[in-house]
Amino acid sequence: MNPVAPFGSILFERSSDRSERDDPSMFGDLNLDQVFSAVVAGRDEYELMPLFRCPLRDVRAVEYRHQVQRDLADEAVAQAVAEFADRMREMRKHLAQAGTLRYRYQKERWFLDATGIYCEAVVALNDALAVTGLRSPGFTAFRQYLAGYTGFPAFTGLVADIARVKRLLDDVRYCITIKGSRVRVTRYVRNDFRLDGPERIFVVTGPNHGGKTTFARTFGQLHYLASLGLPVPAAEAGLFLSDRVFTHFEREEDLATLRGKFGDELVRIRDVLEQATGDSVLVMNESFASTTLRDALFVGERVLDRMTGLGLLGVYVTFVDELASLNEACVSMVATVVPDNPAERTYELVRKPADGLAYAAAIAGKYGLSYRQLKERLAS
Repeated sequence: MNPVAPFGSILFERSSDRSERDDPSMFGDLNLDQVFSAVVAGRDEYELMPLFRCPLRDVRAVEYRHQVQRDLADEAVAQAVAEFADRMREMRKHLAQAGTLRYRYQKERWFLDATGIYCEAVVALNDALAVTGLRSPGFTAFRQYLAGYTGFPAFTGLVADIARVKRLLDDVRYCITIKGSRVRVTRYVRNDFRLDGPERIFVVTGPNHGGKTTFARTFGQLHYLASLGLPVPAAEAGLFLSDRVFTHFEREEDLATLRGKFGDELVRIRDVLEQATGDSVLVMNESFASTTLRDALFVGERVLDRMTGLGLLGVYVTFVDELASLNEACVSMVATVVPDNPAERTYELVRKPADGLAYAAAIAGKYGLSYRQLKERLAS
């Protein structure tokens, strides 16, 4: 049973006062049809025109409406009513949009939002009118009704249900990959990482296009944004305030130096390590990939020894698995793949020893040397 006292109308104290007059010639002769049409313009959804065809028959009814209009002359009351009307218009647009859709869950989300807008509007109107000096019987009765309505368990339960459902929907995370005309929706990928105790360097290995470079850039971005005193894109983060963030990424060969690509990389990393301190951050990505595995291992070991000797924080993305377990300061992070399909990346990086298996498979596929590719080529 609804204990909220019924409310009739803010315009008519008694239902008997509402009696519509049908005299179109009079309206036309006095140009009232034009006046009232201008008044209701843009408010078609309210169907206001019939109200102008209901002249009041006694003084009591006129005074009831005069008092309502005096309350509306108060700026706070007028603003509260206008904002409520705007929110109701927004709600109806959401309902109309829901009615045009075919996909069930899309329709339901629009309906959920419409219901939320309605509840927020009603609560806001109740709160606004509660602190205004209303005097008219029409508005005071409406305020009393509104207070009871917003406190009724059915309404408060609806508000709580809407908030709960929206909270659950807000917790849904997913990734969208768009390539040409293809759209792929997958589970949301979020990477957690940390350095404990003597750990200083993430050595990242794994297949190409598996998220290694993105991870390296993220590490550098987080520390630089933190140094600017800005928020960082993370659910939770404890970051090192560095004196400088250095990078060493693969570059195109500079023919003017006559040193070759590998030589340029050696010069650049020497300059970086001469400037870096124990308070620095260094991000290295696919460094020394232009040389042989033996040379890359030799140089990589010495660079990592220098980095850990300085005590700086860093990321070292490499194709040389042996570097991942160089010393206790190095933490091995591996970009993973789907176990049943090594060609499919998960874009998740985990702490585990480097194995090189997924990388080898990716390299073979890149150069057309996978088992499937060789089988097809030999059969042709």
